[in-house]
Amino acid sequence: MNQIKSEFEVIQAFLSHIGTRKENDRLLEAWVKQVREVAFAVEDTMDQYIYLLAERHRRRAGASRRRSSAGLLSPGAGTASPTSWRRS
Repeated sequence: MNQIKSEFEVIQAFLSHIGTRKENDRLLEAWVKQVREVAFAVEDTMDQYIYLLAERHRRRAGASRRRSSAGLLSPGAGTASPTSWRRS
């Protein structure tokens, strides 16, 4: 993921640099347009990946909480039996 972010930063810097040029080169403009579209697609994909990772984490955390709270609510869980009160 870090390598993708690094490459993405280079692409963004390149697009910013090219955007300041005054030359009217149709081939360069077409290529920059394609690079810009790919950059947007990469950004969208990264955002979606991060969102899905967070969702996965939330679901696992929720399942873990449900399992631990189910144990607390089961009969006899967390309670001492009368025989365990006595000490020898």
